[in-house]
Amino acid sequence: MKIAGDDQNGQWKDVGVLYRYNKSCLLISKPVETKLLDDAGAYLYTGYAIRGSATSGAVWLIYRTDTTTGSKKTASVSFNQIWDNRTSLTYA
Repeated sequence: MKIAGDDQNGQWKDVGVLYRYNKSCLLISKPVETKLLDDAGAYLYTGYAIRGSATSGAVWLIYRTDTTTGSKKTASVSFNQIWDNRTSLTYA
């Protein structure tokens, strides 16, 4: 399904395609970027990588957001994490 987002000028634009990834993950693809979302109850994991990247590759930038406080932390400031390991990473 196509999705749209509100840009800074209040105009709607196409921001990608939304796919069902598995029970709790969504895959949003844009021309050069893949974004994965995993709602794991207490945390929301968000990962970014180059489009077509494997979830097992060390090419992801991953954020973990505490769904209670809204606190957002990252496992690294580089695109060097593995999405499949997101729940066992150390976030600071």
